[in-house]
Amino acid sequence: MCSMMVANSIVEVIEQKVSDGEVFTAFEITMAVRKAVTENVRHKEVRGVVGNEFSTGEMENYSRELCTLHIGSKPEAFVYFPDSKAASDHPLVDSSTVSTPDDDDDSTDDSNSDPDVVSQTKEGRINIPKTKLDKIRPTGGSYDFMISGQLECRSANSDGRIRFRMSEIGIGTKCRIEVDSSNNSISLEAV
Repeated sequence: MCSMMVANSIVEVIEQKVSDGEVFTAFEITMAVRKAVTENVRHKEVRGVVGNEFSTGEMENYSRELCTLHIGSKPEAFVYFPDSKAASDHPLVDSSTVSTPDDDDDSTDDSNSDPDVVSQTKEGRINIPKTKLDKIRPTGGSYDFMISGQLECRSANSDGRIRFRMSEIGIGTKCRIEVDSSNNSISLEAV
């Protein structure tokens, strides 16, 4: 397990790459963190943090694809990229080996055209972006969500995130997330 300083450095490097709209792999994060700290940095730990940041929606508007890299024994690695780019934009990616996304083309196009539309993760959940949560205030320690006309109150988990399992709320695989400031709530609607 990495130290708090290493973990913070990993998150800072990820945030900078996402902010700059870069296409990257976890190994590039590892190399940047190794330059920034004096402690031992294990790639396995960095890879875990990068995967977690992606899975929990912290890399907003980013996707990932498993690709073969043009180095050494041609390893496979997840390549993280913003919606405006592709995994094949990475200089080490063999474009003939880029896997196809799990979602069909229509769902990807809908998400790109409407920033309020999100698709479920591989785990079958949606992550409520912090940018949406920041626009309302919790009441009694929980946030109010309107889902198909029903009020659902949820508290943030220990890291400040709120997620919904799509099968529990019966919306489907994609939904629109809209903030209603006048009612201090967030609505989730099927798309």
